[in-house]
Amino acid sequence: MNYLAGVPDVQSRQPSKKQCLDPPAQREDSTVDEGKDGEADDPKGDSAEDQPCRGGRFSKNAKGTIPVRPTLIAFYPPQWAKLLNLAKARMRLYVAVEDAFPRLEDAVGGQCREVLMEVIAHFEAQGWEVEAGYYPTHKLDMCRLTFRSDLKKAVMKSLRADYELYPPSTAKTEEEHIAAVKKKADDLLSTGKYLRGEPDDQGRASNFAHRALKNITLAFYYANTSKCLRQFPEFQEYIPYKALALVTAMVHALLSLFRKHGIDKSAQVNSQDIEEGYIALNEAISNVLDHPHHGLKLNAMLVDWAQTGMYVLIWMD
Repeated sequence: MNYLAGVPDVQSRQPSKKQCLDPPAQREDSTVDEGKDGEADDPKGDSAEDQPCRGGRFSKNAKGTIPVRPTLIAFYPPQWAKLLNLAKARMRLYVAVEDAFPRLEDAVGGQCREVLMEVIAHFEAQGWEVEAGYYPTHKLDMCRLTFRSDLKKAVMKSLRADYELYPPSTAKTEEEHIAAVKKKADDLLSTGKYLRGEPDDQGRASNFAHRALKNITLAFYYANTSKCLRQFPEFQEYIPYKALALVTAMVHALLSLFRKHGIDKSAQVNSQDIEEGYIALNEAISNVLDHPHHGLKLNAMLVDWAQTGMYVLIWMD
C-alpha cells in the first residue's frame, strides 16, 4: 500500500540544483551515537523536528560549540529536512496503525529503511531534488532519525494540567506535596477516572473520553507540524483505535510513575510497561465497541475528534 498517495505537495517550489536520488550501492558502515536508551541521542530531549536547519554536515548549535549530529533534523539542509520530516511522519503512521512497538535493532534495517526508500521514491516521482553530499553517506543515520518518537513529551505537556496533578493549597511541605500527588494519581488509576469523560445525556459513562486523552491525541497526531498525520487518509475521517490505545497506554504508564513517586519521573518510563498497557487497553476498546450503546458512542467520538483535528488549527509548543 502506498501511504504517500494522498500526501499534499510539501514543496513550495522545486529546488534548482542538487542531487538525484537514484540509489547507488549503499554503505552500511556508518556509526551513530546513541543515548542510554538506545535511541539517537538528542541533547534537548526531543527530535529537533522544527528547529532551524543548519548549513552542513559539521554544523554547530546556536552557540557554536556542539556539533549537530546526523541523527538530528537540524544537521540537514532545507530540502533534506523536508524529506526526512515526511519520513518521520510516515514512520509515526506505521507505529500508530500497524506496529506500535517496533524493536530498534529490527526497525532501523527494516521498516525505517523501507519508509526512507518510499519517501525518496515519492520525491523522485515528483521531480524534487535534494542537496548533494548527504546520501548514501548518512543513510543509516537517516533511518535511525525516523525511529524516534515524541509521544512521551506530548503526554507530559498535558498530563499535569488536564489531570490536575497538583497538591492542594493546604499542603505546605514537600512531603505533603508528594503525598497529595500520589493520592490523586492513585485515584485516577484505581477508579479508571483517567479514561472517562463527562457522562452522556442518559447519565451513562463516556469511555476513553477524558479531556486529557483528547488533547494529547489531537496535539500528537494533528498539531500544525511537518509530522502531523492529518496528511494521511488513515487519520482524516476518524482516530484509529490503535492510535487511541497507544496514547492511553503512555498516559497510564506516566500516571503510574506519579502514583509511585509523586513527582515527574518520566525519564524512568519503561517500554515494557507501556506495551503491556497497550495490549490491555486494546482489549478494553474492543469490549466497549462490542456494547450496543457505548460502541456507537465511542465511534462517533473518534469521528468528532478527527474532524476537530482536520479543521481546527492545533499548535504544539
